[in-house]
Amino acid sequence: MCDALFEHAIGDPNKQLSVYLTKNKAIAPVRYRYPFQRDNFGRIVKALADEQWLTLVKGGAAERDEETGKITRLVSTISAGPVSIAWLATNHLQVEDFKLEGSTECIVLKAARQPNGNKPAIDYADTEHTKSLRRDMEQVNVWLASLHITTRDPTVDVSDRYLRRVFNDGTFDHGGRLCGGFWQSMKAARRGAISLDGEPVVTLDYGQTFARILYGLEGAKPPQGDLYALPGMPPSARKGVKLTFNSLLFATSKPSRLPQGARSAGIPKRYGLVDVLTLLKAKHPAIAHHLPSNIGPQLYLIESEIMLEVLLRCRKQQLPALPIHDALLVPASKVHAARMIMETVFMERTGGTGAVGVTPAATSNLSLQ
Repeated sequence: MCDALFEHAIGDPNKQLSVYLTKNKAIAPVRYRYPFQRDNFGRIVKALADEQWLTLVKGGAAERDEETGKITRLVSTISAGPVSIAWLATNHLQVEDFKLEGSTECIVLKAARQPNGNKPAIDYADTEHTKSLRRDMEQVNVWLASLHITTRDPTVDVSDRYLRRVFNDGTFDHGGRLCGGFWQSMKAARRGAISLDGEPVVTLDYGQTFARILYGLEGAKPPQGDLYALPGMPPSARKGVKLTFNSLLFATSKPSRLPQGARSAGIPKRYGLVDVLTLLKAKHPAIAHHLPSNIGPQLYLIESEIMLEVLLRCRKQQLPALPIHDALLVPASKVHAARMIMETVFMERTGGTGAVGVTPAATSNLSLQ
């Protein structure tokens, strides 16, 4: 109910929060449950709706797509009800009166993608490795909670800072990216509204990450310049080349065509997959044996390990930072120090050189109305 009231207080009264009212949908493995997720959760929600503390919209029956086989279901939703809204006004509660408390498991293991497209979180037995992963994340989350973060965007909840590492395919050898935090769900163009320690933020990001990790692991030096610039290809094809390159690292079978979106991303019609692959291998002979392969999930793991170590070092140096997959938001005055940390960690983890780019805050003059 507090979540529903918070959305109303923050100025989004029409936002609907998804809830599962039945036991088989609501109850995840024990380690992932919030304290309120009990067998009687659905009954409590319905009772609050009956008394008009919540507005409940019940979901529909499951439907199966005959072509894809995917099963979809309209889930039930809740929002603040008239009684709770009146209670909010009577007690003069504002956004700053709400605080995010409590958390769930910060080390999440997801199953391999199922036929219906879902990748549910699954349980696992704790080992020394998972305990070590959790200790690192707990350090990061305590540190993030202590940072002085403000924003000019009134619709943002800056207390939402809790991060989780999400591993994939039922193994801790795949994935591990950091998920969560209000800044990661913001559109890039609006992150400039964030201030750290009273300063506007700047984005530092690793460029051409997977290619450079591969070069480091192979002990080879990448060619000069843009790794996605191919001979004969127009500059407008760069996004399409990048998309194709990265898709080739997640090939579970031999690909026969360009990935979806490659044409609209700039690959000219006269180039097919064989043509692009030939050009990529010619430009990158040291890593050509990975094109195609399924090394991508392992590269995600290495990327996430790099970012976690970067955060731990920022914490140690009292340098405020917010992670966005392979990038950081840092105060403008800390760009040089943060860049040094990112380049050092990349070299130590991969043996190669990371290309760290710097992007100024995007919304310094942008209206946030």
